[in-house]
Amino acid sequence: MPDSADPWVMIATAARKSEAQEIAYALDLRGITSKQLRLSRGLLKGKTVAVLVLAEDEERARESLPFIYQGMQSRASLRATTEINACPFCGYDLAGLPGNLPCPECGKDLSTPEAREAARRASGL
Repeated sequence: MPDSADPWVMIATAARKSEAQEIAYALDLRGITSKQLRLSRGLLKGKTVAVLVLAEDEERARESLPFIYQGMQSRASLRATTEINACPFCGYDLAGLPGNLPCPECGKDLSTPEAREAARRASGL
C-alpha cells in the first residue's frame, strides 16, 4: 500500500492492459498525467492493471471517469474495419458477420484500441 508521501493515487482498474491504456489516453487528452501498474498482490495479482494519477489531479480524474467509461462502452460494440469492411490485420472480408466477434481468419479482437489504430493506418489516416 502506498504511503502518504506517494504522489500517485489509484483511480481505476481494468481487466486488460488495452482498457487501462484507453483510460490513460483519455486522461492524457484532458491534461491529466497517469501511469499504469499491473497489480502484484492480493486476489487480483497479475489479472488487473491499475491506473494511477498524481494526487493533485485526483479530483479532476475522478470527475472525468464516468465520461471516459461511457465513451469506452459506446465504442466497445463497434468493430474496427477498413473502408471496405475488411479486417485491418489480415484483410479478411467481414461483411455480414456479427460485429461482436473476433476476426474469423486471424482471431484478432476488433474492438480494441489497437484494432482501431490498425484500421486507421490501413485506411491511410
